[in-house]
Amino acid sequence: MCANKGPTVAVGRIKDTGEILGGYNPLSWSTNKKGYISTKESFIFSLDKNDVEKNIISFVKKEQMRKAICESPNELPYFNNDLYFGGCYKGTLYKPVARNNGYYQLPIRSTDERFTWADWEVFSVDKSIV
Repeated sequence: MCANKGPTVAVGRIKDTGEILGGYNPLSWSTNKKGYISTKESFIFSLDKNDVEKNIISFVKKEQMRKAICESPNELPYFNNDLYFGGCYKGTLYKPVARNNGYYQLPIRSTDERFTWADWEVFSVDKSIV
């Protein structure tokens, strides 16, 4: 659904908690290859609809740029393991997770337990230069 669409923002709402998590990929996702992709512009975020002071934006760490995004034919969007939207590999379904694995500056969730999405979408972004 998001492969070969150019820059994208992926946003999801966690079932039961209502937490909103997402990430920005300035590149085009690919399902034809598997591996890490380097970008310094990627970021992940969490939004709190009740308290704007609790919103978090977490940029990829400079030293971890080479592993900011992970591409896989069965697992997209995949912001390394700091925000993983889920997928299926060799018949096994993997639930989403947001963990502080150190590829992005800040954790965007207070727990690293796996969760279920209530819903999520990927939006194509026109990248403009001002």
